[in-house]
Amino acid sequence: MLPLTFHHELLLRSPAGARAGWAARPGGCAKNDATPSATSTTGTPPPNLHTQANSALVRPRLINISACQNPTVTGCTCLHGHGLSIGSETSLGINTLTVSNYVFTNTDNGIRIKSAPGLGGLLQNVSYSNITTTNVKKPLVLNRAYALNPNNTHPTDIPSVVGMALDHLTVTGAQNAGSLVGLATLPIQNLPLSNLTISAKTGLVMQHATGVVLSNWVINVASGKLISTQNVQGTGF
Repeated sequence: MLPLTFHHELLLRSPAGARAGWAARPGGCAKNDATPSATSTTGTPPPNLHTQANSALVRPRLINISACQNPTVTGCTCLHGHGLSIGSETSLGINTLTVSNYVFTNTDNGIRIKSAPGLGGLLQNVSYSNITTTNVKKPLVLNRAYALNPNNTHPTDIPSVVGMALDHLTVTGAQNAGSLVGLATLPIQNLPLSNLTISAKTGLVMQHATGVVLSNWVINVASGKLISTQNVQGTGF
């Protein structure tokens, strides 16, 4: 993973000819980052975003940085690996992330945000648009209860998501249509999902969320419910 110090107007590009089993992965995020028109054939494409306040908790491959502000990722293609991931260290937060025109093929995940109490902070104004996944196992993952640790040393670092939006998601050949999991004590808030066309083995799962708005969606599954909810409030489903 490529370590990042704090920069302004930083432009990241994926290196050409990445060999099997390796890919450049930024270990953090700065202000006004942009990752345009990159293709990753292995690993996680840039950026894999982490923000962590306590350096004692930062794994060696990460970097202790301040809050992630205004990053933009557009026009990228990911052919293998873990997809476009945020977390699990997000205690300093991410503000105004924009992802657009992203293609995932044969990856484990597509869009993924993961954190847990002890690791999390505020993620706000996170926007995804024009996302396409093909043969991706988990095209949409938002998990605030990832790797729960009852003995965590920073119990007040609670992950929260406010103002996430997803528009124009096209999914074919997925294992599931998506998983959106908040915390019972702090649900996901304000989540519009629009223009979804999804084909998967199983449906969309949502837990602990308020203000969910689904519009113009088509989900086709091989078995089970199209949408399963637990402690979810919203419209359109």
